[in-house]
Amino acid sequence: MPKQWKVEIQSLQAEYDSICKEKSKTATELAYAEVISYNRKNLERELQNES
Repeated sequence: MPKQWKVEIQSLQAEYDSICKEKSKTATELAYAEVISYNRKNLERELQNES
């Protein structure tokens, strides 16, 4: 039994590591999207103030 547990733990750890990498990538992309959205709204506000 312990050998099976070790194999399962290793498998789960690899899956966990993969999920963590994907989560990090998604968080970075979300941050980029938020910055772009903020910049667009700020540009619209500045252009409106100029006119």
